[in-house]
Amino acid sequence: MFLANRHFQLSQMIKDFSNQAKISGAKFILEKTPRHIWHIDYIRRVQISPRFIVTTRDGREVIASLYERLGDFEASCQRYLDDSVMSLRQLDMNDTRLIKLEQFSTEPRQELAAVFKWLGLRFEEGVLDYHKQPISWNLINSGDKSDNTSHDLKRNMQVNSELAPAKSHWRERLPNKFHKDLYKMFEGDGVGRRVMQQFGYDV
Repeated sequence: MFLANRHFQLSQMIKDFSNQAKISGAKFILEKTPRHIWHIDYIRRVQISPRFIVTTRDGREVIASLYERLGDFEASCQRYLDDSVMSLRQLDMNDTRLIKLEQFSTEPRQELAAVFKWLGLRFEEGVLDYHKQPISWNLINSGDKSDNTSHDLKRNMQVNSELAPAKSHWRERLPNKFHKDLYKMFEGDGVGRRVMQQFGYDV
């Protein structure tokens, strides 16, 4: 809702979401858009008491995933670093909570219970059974997959899959010709290593 290209639609979008929240008896509206990390200061100005859940994972896995989507190694590295620094700048704020995928995927109930408590909500035991009620996520026509991008189809598959512990497979996903540069980025005094250490990873 808060990206620059939605600026003139924002008021109507907030109104529509708020009406749906009231009908559903919901206390919060959850907006999941990674690029919002660049708009947090603006969101704080225009929303009353917002909360921010900042997520991260092993940077090498992020870059490999971005490369599969963008096909540009340097752009993938830069986006990971830029987005991560924007995330790091928020971590000392009381309205922000960090979740690391590796810990979340191995102890989901514990992590979610802590998030529910932080939000002032009662933890729902069935929240991890989401995959038992599949949804169509961002699909133009769920009956005609030819109209949807491979990215949308992949995301739709992911949001309907049961949560499993995160595994390291960046080496298989990223062409060998980039491995040396990635090792350099995440070793010694490499900027990637420094970023991950700031997130609390033992790299």
